[in-house]
Amino acid sequence: MTLAEIVEAMSKVCVVVIGDAISDEYTFCRSERMCPEAPVPVLVPERTEERPGGAMNVVEQLRALGAHGKGVYGVPMSVKRRFMVGHQMMMRVDEDAMSKTTFDAFVEGLSKYVSGESKIDAIILSDYAKGTLTPELCQYVIKFANENGIPVIVDPKGQDWSKYEGAWCICPNESEQAERTDATFFPYRLFKRGAKGLYLQQFDAGHSDHFPARAKHVFDVTGAGDTVVAVFAAAVAAFAGQTAASGEIAKQAAEIANIAAGFVVGEVGTSVCPAGTLLELVK
Repeated sequence: MTLAEIVEAMSKVCVVVIGDAISDEYTFCRSERMCPEAPVPVLVPERTEERPGGAMNVVEQLRALGAHGKGVYGVPMSVKRRFMVGHQMMMRVDEDAMSKTTFDAFVEGLSKYVSGESKIDAIILSDYAKGTLTPELCQYVIKFANENGIPVIVDPKGQDWSKYEGAWCICPNESEQAERTDATFFPYRLFKRGAKGLYLQQFDAGHSDHFPARAKHVFDVTGAGDTVVAVFAAAVAAFAGQTAASGEIAKQAAEIANIAAGFVVGEVGTSVCPAGTLLELVK
């Protein structure tokens, strides 16, 4: 399939996202003077926006593509409050909440999608280290997916990747690229390298591809990693039922994800790349 055909096919896929829900709050301020008590600017709030973050942002991006994005989240929700002046973030205040959802509750939440009429084409594990994705839950999901021929794409957190063993692809940030002994756990590794773009490794083939960043202007990288994982998974899912080499699927999916990431970093705050925009960009 061409890149445009893959993007168009994304509207027909069903992707389940399991992970940590985060609320991204943006308070847009003006600043006209410095504080007399400390060398910091005085911020005057003008408006506040609340946007889905973490695993919820992954689902938001899937739905923006026209895909059937379904989320299973841990509770309670963490909150990240950002105070902005223009395009510049001046301060961030986090209220971290560790998941109190039990394993049985997650299995029950997943079962409604598994038993539904919609076939699951891909599963994303979106880990923000809030306690949702325990080793037990990760291995349960990956085992189920592998038994049913469903690719699992992981957005990991931390240095211990053993709980993700058996997933089809892992998508770490550049800071997590250190030499690892668990590389054989995953057929594919898609490294998110910020301004350097994406780097795809095919472990079995010993092959790699570099996708240079496509952004013309970078205002905010918040949520760009979520976009990469969501678009990559949706593109992989678009091949469900198609006869194509696994390596070629991963390569085309990474190329489309890189294009989408180049768009969202040009927006302020957590944002998504709509299907129509992505289609025009790949053309």
